[in-house]
Amino acid sequence: MNLKSNINKKAFEKYRLLRVYICFAILGLNISCAQSVESLLDGNWALEKIYYKGEDIFEEKVFTNMMFFNNDSSAFFPRIGERLSKKDLEGNWYYNDQSKQLEFKTKNKYLNGVFDVCFKWHEEKGYLVMVLTSEDAYVEIGKVLSPSELTILPIDCDITN
Repeated sequence: MNLKSNINKKAFEKYRLLRVYICFAILGLNISCAQSVESLLDGNWALEKIYYKGEDIFEEKVFTNMMFFNNDSSAFFPRIGERLSKKDLEGNWYYNDQSKQLEFKTKNKYLNGVFDVCFKWHEEKGYLVMVLTSEDAYVEIGKVLSPSELTILPIDCDITN
């Protein structure tokens, strides 16, 4: 009887240890599915909505709606408002992980500055949307060729708002 009890204890300990390993593996998979803001930014984005000082300026002031972010922090911004030269549409982006804010340095006054940032998944259209808010602007841009395998957003709009 004592031998049977020892075998059951050992089996129970192995089972308990296996459960702990499985929990850590699942947690690790969830974390690895999340992408950093920096890695998500890299690529092409399409401007979908832009409000400046409470006014919808998309139809009236947006001439081109494509934005490009490179992983070296360089960017190409859409033509909004006054007719800027191609060189004036170039700029840089910087992400502050502590404040969860994205800064754009561009000559485009509508997009220059610091923005709070979050992400959401557009269920109907099936792509990722980045939402940017600042004192003067509200912007939504959709990721062209969004990663379909993305399961956890680094800053989820549904959680932060």
